[in-house]
Amino acid sequence: MAEFLSIFLMLLMAAFILLELITPTMGLLSAMALVALIGSIAMAYRVSSHYGLAIAIVDIALVPVTILVGLHYMKTSRMTVNAAVEAGSQDGLAKRHAALVGKTGVALTPLRPAGTVRIGDERYDVITEGTHVDPNSTVRVVRVEGDKIVVRLEKPSDKPAA
Repeated sequence: MAEFLSIFLMLLMAAFILLELITPTMGLLSAMALVALIGSIAMAYRVSSHYGLAIAIVDIALVPVTILVGLHYMKTSRMTVNAAVEAGSQDGLAKRHAALVGKTGVALTPLRPAGTVRIGDERYDVITEGTHVDPNSTVRVVRVEGDKIVVRLEKPSDKPAA
């Protein structure tokens, strides 16, 4: 009976470790895995010292293997939140927005100071330099700060000469 119980506790420990990696239990399942590990070794030593030593070695080797398997599964699991961001995705956005500097567009919403502007065929969320801009007003992109597009109300005197 103790042989079966030690192997059962070993499998239970592995299951607790896997579940800890894919569910947010804040360490509860890790504590339960530790208790199962100690119980597995204790039950094995009740059978014999050789069996206890063998189970202890297998248990200790099983912990990192289970963690590695859990981490691999965690990357593909639908139960975990995949918050990975592609490297350079913000850089591409900043470069695309930087190309807007100097271009004009039309305010689609009131800019107080934030709102939406159409530049060409695209809509952009923008912010003004602190002034209120009415809808359908012409604005010019004056600078881009990261992903923030800053615009200014275009006055007839601001337009470049043809």
